[in-house]
Amino acid sequence: MSLKLAEHELVALVGASGSGKTTLLTLLGGLASPQSGTICIDGEQARMSQLRSRCVWVSQGANALPSRSALDNVSIGVLSGGVSRREAVYAASEALNVLGLAHRLSTAARDLSGGELQRIAVARAMCSNRPIVLADEPTGNLDHENTALVIRAFRLLVTRGRHAAVIATHDPAVAAAADRVVDLAQVIAMSSEVGP
Repeated sequence: MSLKLAEHELVALVGASGSGKTTLLTLLGGLASPQSGTICIDGEQARMSQLRSRCVWVSQGANALPSRSALDNVSIGVLSGGVSRREAVYAASEALNVLGLAHRLSTAARDLSGGELQRIAVARAMCSNRPIVLADEPTGNLDHENTALVIRAFRLLVTRGRHAAVIATHDPAVAAAADRVVDLAQVIAMSSEVGP
């Protein structure tokens, strides 16, 4: 398949389970090498390390530090980018506020719900300076209201910053909010018709 991703673009990857959504994200993020074909950045073939350094992940699990607060779990990632503690706390607070977690800033991750932990993972991505956000079912464990907050956060992410996002999803609300929908079932059908 051929997929071009532009700055400020939100792309939804849809398709049945097993159609390759997570595999494609893994390739784009430099966590696996393609068996054939290339992945390019600005027209040049990218090395795996380049892909990893340009991508931030929002996985299905929050990967939070259980004893640290929601604010700490988001600001730790920001601090690793070399900004001051004050700037990191401000950025993390803003992201958590957008995601409806302003009242949970000091709550330890172990005391948060699964949906709140998922939103922490999205907040980390919002604070990242990496230009590509890869998300694997970020709304899979969320109710309608929290799904809407996450979609809003991704829209802000791609419109305010220099980010582009690719979201693997089964959620029709996420697909409807995307700038473009890539249906992997159609891609697979088309490649079968073309033949080897």
